[in-house]
Amino acid sequence: VASMVRATGASTNGAGPLIQAVARMGAPLYLCQPPTGYGENSSEWLSSATLLERMNFAVALTGSRINGSRVEVSRFAPPGATDDSDRVIDHLLAILVHSDVSGGTGENLARVLSETRSKTTPAKFDGRAPQKNNEMLATLMALILGSREFQVK
Repeated sequence: VASMVRATGASTNGAGPLIQAVARMGAPLYLCQPPTGYGENSSEWLSSATLLERMNFAVALTGSRINGSRVEVSRFAPPGATDDSDRVIDHLLAILVHSDVSGGTGENLARVLSETRSKTTPAKFDGRAPQKNNEMLATLMALILGSREFQVK
């Protein structure tokens, strides 16, 4: 949770919802029995349910749907390159992951971007174009934040 908030530069005063999100991911604050805290080894906390909760949190965070938290998605758009799929993905990866991702993750991001654009690309003169572009960026950001590469960095 903290790394997603930090990576997106989210502004937040939503301590309660963030604490609840951490608890839903299986690591409630101050409730770990040994005084050493929760383990850093992913095998101790990684499960399908945890990954799904992390993805749900990423979607909610990038969509600014967490009470008290907001992400300014528009600042993640590469300057003048929203039509270049590879550049959009590379730009987001550089900002959020700071490294390359697996071929599977890259292909999935490209597929989602292509499908999203084919379904929701408004005309250039449409006043909703910036909103649709931000929604597309939020979707890609959520997928990156929920990716294995982000989770293990």
